[in-house]
Amino acid sequence: MKRELTFGAIGLLFLAACNRSPAKEQEEARSAQQQADEKSAQYRMQAEEKSAEEQAKANDKSREAARTLDQTKNDYRQKAQGELDSLTKQIDELKAKSAKTAGKTRAEVDQTLADVTARRDAVDAQIRAIDQANADQIETVKARLDDQIAQLRQSVNEAGKRI
Repeated sequence: MKRELTFGAIGLLFLAACNRSPAKEQEEARSAQQQADEKSAQYRMQAEEKSAEEQAKANDKSREAARTLDQTKNDYRQKAQGELDSLTKQIDELKAKSAKTAGKTRAEVDQTLADVTARRDAVDAQIRAIDQANADQIETVKARLDDQIAQLRQSVNEAGKRI
């Protein structure tokens, strides 16, 4: 009896499977694939839109950072150039005063002024090099230039005492 039930159940399943046409199954498979393709395309489009939005935000931040860096460079360059111009004026005044000295003092003053002028030229070169600094380097460049300007100022003051 059990055997008849088992064969009967298998037979019913077989009959049910046989009643399904291959064309209908193929149509259902195509429909399922089409739905999957549509969902995939929809998700891909959403991902591309999100990616484009994020890229636009990143581009905006990058441009703002570049503007800030340029502004920082320009502001600092103007400040440093103003200080250098002031020191250059003092050096020129010392050169004019040194023309009135003579002998050994004149030789010492000329050597001191030559050293001061070399420092001044180095500072000028550093000011012009500010444009090559990137965001990671700008603070180091500014600190180095501030130090060089302070050393130049000290040299100018010492030269002024000798004349």
